[in-house]
Amino acid sequence: MTLIDLGDMDGNTDARALPPPSRAVGRPVRVALTVLLVLVTLTASAGPVVQSRATVPAAAGAAVFLSGERLFVVQPPPTRADDGRSELVTYPVPQRAAPGWQRPEPLWRVPLPPGSRSWRVEVVSAGVLVSVSGREQTTLLLDADTGRTRWTAPGIAITDGSDQVLLQTLANQPTLRAVELATGRERWAVPVPMTGVDQRFRDGVIDRVVRALPGGPVEVLDSRTGSVLHQLDPSAGQRPIHHQVQVAGDLVLMVRSRPATLVAYEVDGLRQRWSTALPRVGRVTPCGVLLCVVGQTGGVRALDPATGAVRWYADELRAVLSVAGGPLVGIRPSDDGDRIQVLDPATGRVTADLGTWQLVPWADRDQPLLVTRGAAGGGLVLAEVIDSAGGVRIREVMHDAVGGCVTGGGAVACLLREDTGGGVGVWQLD
Repeated sequence: MTLIDLGDMDGNTDARALPPPSRAVGRPVRVALTVLLVLVTLTASAGPVVQSRATVPAAAGAAVFLSGERLFVVQPPPTRADDGRSELVTYPVPQRAAPGWQRPEPLWRVPLPPGSRSWRVEVVSAGVLVSVSGREQTTLLLDADTGRTRWTAPGIAITDGSDQVLLQTLANQPTLRAVELATGRERWAVPVPMTGVDQRFRDGVIDRVVRALPGGPVEVLDSRTGSVLHQLDPSAGQRPIHHQVQVAGDLVLMVRSRPATLVAYEVDGLRQRWSTALPRVGRVTPCGVLLCVVGQTGGVRALDPATGAVRWYADELRAVLSVAGGPLVGIRPSDDGDRIQVLDPATGRVTADLGTWQLVPWADRDQPLLVTRGAAGGGLVLAEVIDSAGGVRIREVMHDAVGGCVTGGGAVACLLREDTGGGVGVWQLD
């Protein structure tokens, strides 16, 4: 499934962002300032693996992104007026170790559309893709070497590594359009409801788009042409009353509001697979071989994707994260951070309690799951959750870091203490 989630500029420097694909520093985070004792099993290989570290300036409320071997900083305008222009500044991420902090010079800087409040920045094959949301939603493709604008189009980008990008507008008349990545030329466009559209990924590429229009049919579209491949006829009495649609693997998951039911259809053919009574469905995420349904007010139910049967329920969880080839991690809220627990995917039983950490925003199951907590004497301990036995690997002690961390391109970036100069620190990992 695809989540369109942009970093939000709210003037708070203790901030973080959520991807999918790159994430911004723009939302408040809680910084754990205590705890010396690591209440987890440390692997024998634990230890620093940082190759280099660098620092760049960043104003209060800046948004930060790591993608490829680039660091992108969206600097806020001098005033909060709607016509103020934020500025995108691009830096190289140093790849070689050097004594002390390295201070790279900007590669280029460009103004962004006026009135922008949130952003997403990603290095793609054709350049640098920037999605901006504010008074309007706009995506720009910039030249990677110069920052020159190659094309601009309405909508927020959904990328998949191919030569095509999907652009979704969320306001006025919501629309999904497909454009050529290199040129911005439109291939097709269809109207979509805000929560009634999702995509299926096959081998890392979007091959199907599912849309469900209120009062209309449920349709599966070819992502390359926009043509309708399958349609669920509402006159047949099969279409559920819904407020959202999600794709999980080869299933289309839809919500029937009265009575509250989650209904699963096969993407290919839209044949109903199963129906399960579930109250207040929020979102569906992978849970190993199961599907985890997170409630709107918390709680997680794990379902058998073949039958819809509930295998286990954990009422105190607010989220689950499934690392490819790694552990299933449950997140429980606490007063001083996120309590992170390793779960048995088959039963939901807690196999290891890792204590309280702050999650580094994470959206790619193939990437390591990083966490931070306060370090003795200041700064943050950076660790990676590595196995189902509950082990973590300490990656680095990031001196002067205070939170708002993001990761990408084999590096991690965090906000630095204001009393030591502030800005953003970047640590290169192996």
